[in-house]
Amino acid sequence: MPVEDRSGTIFPWQPPDDAAMEEIGLKGTQLIDALTTFQSYIYDLQVEMQNLLLGELFDRQIPARKPVDPGSAIQLNRHRELTKYFKRDTAWGRAQALVESEVRRSEQKRYQEAR
Repeated sequence: MPVEDRSGTIFPWQPPDDAAMEEIGLKGTQLIDALTTFQSYIYDLQVEMQNLLLGELFDRQIPARKPVDPGSAIQLNRHRELTKYFKRDTAWGRAQALVESEVRRSEQKRYQEAR
């Protein structure tokens, strides 16, 4: 919407064109998907922590989430499998591996120069 700036001039505004609207829609969908995944992970961790911390006290376990893709649920008894998944199959894991590789290379170079 047109907005007046500090000097009193009207800042011109035009709605985004069709290509920009499509891009905004795509980015919005990606954000919603990521937030939904994040929400699911938080729920899984809450269930796991509640079962570990309070399960014995109340002699009851809350059932884990059963998603369509069972590999996407976080269960602490699968921690080795989950660690491999997050380190190998996610953008975060690949970025972390790249950073670690660059740091190792930099440290080796610095070590060799100091000798």
